[in-house]
Amino acid sequence: MTHPTTTTSRWADPRFQAAIAYAVYGVVYLVGAVFELNDARMRVFWGGVPWWVFYVVGTIFLVGFPFLIWRGLRWLIWPLCVLTGFKAFWLCWIQGRRVHVGEAIDWYQVFFVLVAVGASVLLFRAGMAGKRS
Repeated sequence: MTHPTTTTSRWADPRFQAAIAYAVYGVVYLVGAVFELNDARMRVFWGGVPWWVFYVVGTIFLVGFPFLIWRGLRWLIWPLCVLTGFKAFWLCWIQGRRVHVGEAIDWYQVFFVLVAVGASVLLFRAGMAGKRS
């Protein structure tokens, strides 16, 4: 028999919240990458790396990183916090440039910004709460 507060305490744990948020961020990132896949992107990079390797690595990150975040590995949480925050900034920058030249707003990217900011904030909280290194 499990303790009745086990589920509730898991959801209250900042590391668990950050792990879920990063998993959502990863799904949104991967889905966006699949939607933007075209013939120009299906090529060899850096003299020998096929395009699909990036999707495989992204899927590995999507599966592995949330578990490591939940475990409280601060050496991973802090860089992911910064990188997801930078991704949100970069997407805002791109949207600003698009609007400036009169192009329409890409609502998927706006959604992605919100997801990235949320993940970055929750990763920050998890980094402050975690005691492992």
